[in-house]
Amino acid sequence: MYSLLIVDDMPDIVDWLCSLFWEDTSLDLQVYKAYSGEEALDYLNSRKIDIVLSDIRMPGINGLQLLENIKRNWPVCKVIFLTAYNEFDYIYTANRYGDVSYILKTEEDEVIIKAVEKAVSDIERQIKDVELLAKAREHMNAALPILQKEFMTDILQGTASKEEINRNRFTELKIALDCEADSLVLLGYIHGTEKLPTMEWIQYSNALNQIINELIPDYFLSYPISVEKSLQAWIFQLKHAEGDEAVRNNRVEWANACKILKGMLELAQKSCRESLDVTVSFVLDTEPVSLNEIHQRYNLVKDILNDGMILGTEIILTDKSYEIISSGATVLENNDVYVAPLAAQKLEFLKTYLERGQRGPFFSLLESMTECLKEVKSMHSYPAMEVYYSIANVFLSYINRLKLSEKLAFKTGLYKLMRVDQHETWKDAVQYLLELGEHLFDIRQNENTLRTEYVIENIKKYIEDNLGEDLSLDALAEKAYFNPSYLSRLFKQVTGIKLSDYIIEMKIKKSKEFLENEDIKIQDIADAVGFSSPRYFTHFFKSYTGLTPHEYRSMYKRSK
Repeated sequence: MYSLLIVDDMPDIVDWLCSLFWEDTSLDLQVYKAYSGEEALDYLNSRKIDIVLSDIRMPGINGLQLLENIKRNWPVCKVIFLTAYNEFDYIYTANRYGDVSYILKTEEDEVIIKAVEKAVSDIERQIKDVELLAKAREHMNAALPILQKEFMTDILQGTASKEEINRNRFTELKIALDCEADSLVLLGYIHGTEKLPTMEWIQYSNALNQIINELIPDYFLSYPISVEKSLQAWIFQLKHAEGDEAVRNNRVEWANACKILKGMLELAQKSCRESLDVTVSFVLDTEPVSLNEIHQRYNLVKDILNDGMILGTEIILTDKSYEIISSGATVLENNDVYVAPLAAQKLEFLKTYLERGQRGPFFSLLESMTECLKEVKSMHSYPAMEVYYSIANVFLSYINRLKLSEKLAFKTGLYKLMRVDQHETWKDAVQYLLELGEHLFDIRQNENTLRTEYVIENIKKYIEDNLGEDLSLDALAEKAYFNPSYLSRLFKQVTGIKLSDYIIEMKIKKSKEFLENEDIKIQDIADAVGFSSPRYFTHFFKSYTGLTPHEYRSMYKRSK
């Protein structure tokens, strides 16, 4: 919706132009009126005005002075002047500012409407202007490294949804990995850099990345991710021809690749020791997985790195070698499925999606977080319990804060939330969490619907009780404490009609009620329903009913 301000020192002209644009439903305009240049500036200073339709010759602040203010403070605002034949000197002066339209006051209504339509088109074209897009791309390119790091960190830590990991996103961020290919994760820990200033750590991180890039064969794709100070991660993929599934996910190829990578790490350690005077420990995962699952392998490898540090300060481990060293006691429990702890950021995202009512992202993330639980056999698995209760605490906090326990009592067994022993299998436990989530979102949706209907009913009542007051979109939005454009969309969504149409409907309805009482004067009726003159009211009433107020009153009297 665009805003139009009509300015003229003659009230009849202002009222006529207002009614002209009220009647034109093809233009979605919020129309304001001002009877002087000073009043127009008050409007411009208090709200966003897109188009000004103004007389040139006015007492006080005239059209040219108004134009000067507009171009200085609101350069994107479009100005259309209504001129008389003897005002061409004014037009000549106005031309210095450029991008100003002129209409003779003797023109037909259609010409005035077309001029405003053109102004709207110019605004929309300006929004899509190539130069603005070029600037946006320039800013995007400047921010690209940050966006790349955030996205790849989200993938590594499991906070990116499956829907986000797609070819278009990788192309948009210019990330040279295949979103559908299997990947390996490598972690490197640079000893002695934990307390370095950030810039010094970045220098070490960049130097280590350079060493790795120089040592890996050219049939690898790699992407470095600086996880935290002292800790560097890499994601590796095998290069392949487009659509060559046999190469990019071939287990034999990957087995050979892991041997090559492990040998390369020894050279990397030697190079870091000699050229950077630091020692580096590495843990290489040898199980290639999709990028949707790589966060699970990352958590496993990180655990191995943390536990393996007791072996020394310059180690090279793989997930397989660590299983042998630890005899399986730390990595796997009773040969059950490995369950990685949930990242705090992932839980924070789940909480945020629940709080904001973002149903789709919430369930997408919840399903990815609980996928690993479905394969766990033992209900006494402590890692599985940790994951389950971490999620359950997010639910419980939300339920307690909003006092939803009574509303849930008849929908689900809430007692099961913090009792794993009440579920037969981990699949049942996951299904319970999903169903509880559905109930929470249903309750929220019902309450939002009731709240929205309450707000709209209050707006409708305010309109009906204040037809003679300012019923502009901005004024109503202030009453509802909403953004104007949001209120406009919400009203249409709930009632099925535009807010401006409802106001007109109420004005007509109230006018008819007043006209059916012969004791009320036309002037008083015009004032009561928000019109500054009987002439403007008559024009408005006839345009919607086909009758003048006097004709309607006479018709009603005859029908009695």
